[in-house]
Amino acid sequence: MLLSLLLVIVVAMAAYGYVRTTRAARQRWLQKLALPGVWHAEEGIDVLELQGELSGGSYVWSQAQARVQGHWHLTGHKLTLHAQDGVCSTYDVHLFRQGYIGLEDAAGQRLLLARHTDNVVPLHKLH
Repeated sequence: MLLSLLLVIVVAMAAYGYVRTTRAARQRWLQKLALPGVWHAEEGIDVLELQGELSGGSYVWSQAQARVQGHWHLTGHKLTLHAQDGVCSTYDVHLFRQGYIGLEDAAGQRLLLARHTDNVVPLHKLH
């Protein structure tokens, strides 16, 4: 009985440690990606603006032909864009270096995006 209880405690501690380590690694990955912001395509005129939290929120994707809005979320290395018209697109996210990501769709098409940086600080309206 004592041996069984000890085994349960050891397994519970191992599971707790694994979950805690996994969550910390996920948080570091999200902070390193820093997806919310404005991203410009290296080739072309596409602009992807991600708003919200580190792992999800709303988006606006301005492309040559259209402007698409909706909600996004990141699960692992998969970025899913849910457009308002019901179309759902999933991309593999690759971090090349700070401020540069690649998106690859299921067909293997890739898009390299660079974070838009400037020294303008947005001011909030006073009510």
